[in-house]
Amino acid sequence: MLISCAGLSDIVLQPCHAALSAIYALELLNWNRKTNLTAITDPAEVAIKHFADCLVPARIIPDDSNLLDIGSG
Repeated sequence: MLISCAGLSDIVLQPCHAALSAIYALELLNWNRKTNLTAITDPAEVAIKHFADCLVPARIIPDDSNLLDIGSG
């Protein structure tokens, strides 16, 4: 799912990146059962709202730049 979502923004993800993201998402959901980390608990929604949304700005950020994610929560 993440690879196809990235493709919609003309971003090419390698399968290894999608696999690592899936592992991270599983860890997020597992820890979320013990600690309220996110209200998003559906795996498909996690893929879109926690991962795919973050890829969209990647097209406009130069490769050699620094980026700080401040977050909102």
